[in-house]
Amino acid sequence: LPSGEINRKRLGSIVFSDRDKLGVLNGITHPEIKRMVNQEIESLKLQGKRVAVVDAAILIEMDLYKLVDEVWLVIVNRETQIKRLMDRDKFAYSDALNRINSQLTNEQRIEYADTIIDTNKPVDEVKNFIIELWNNVTRRD
Repeated sequence: LPSGEINRKRLGSIVFSDRDKLGVLNGITHPEIKRMVNQEIESLKLQGKRVAVVDAAILIEMDLYKLVDEVWLVIVNRETQIKRLMDRDKFAYSDALNRINSQLTNEQRIEYADTIIDTNKPVDEVKNFIIELWNNVTRRD
């Protein structure tokens, strides 16, 4: 962009429609992201923090799940996932589909999950479930 920032929408349209180009981008970014996440976790431990949250869309694909004690997987049905991407990011259907197809399926991710948060359910139900999960984690000794 004229500001010098990466045009994320343009970059996404390139890499999410070409697995080889996505592989190149991931090869550049993933090692640094992993290093930064690990560094932050270690820093929090040194500060005596008991709980940290790593929020990553591709936590499993990047092997970041190996750095955490629990994996909470947020899932939604495919149609809703596509619609949310289109609404939030103003993607065309094909662009949304390309992004989703570049990631593991819900079924593949479930194998790594300790807890599944199903956002197909009503918002209040999901919110209450997350509050309960969080309270359980923060009460542990």
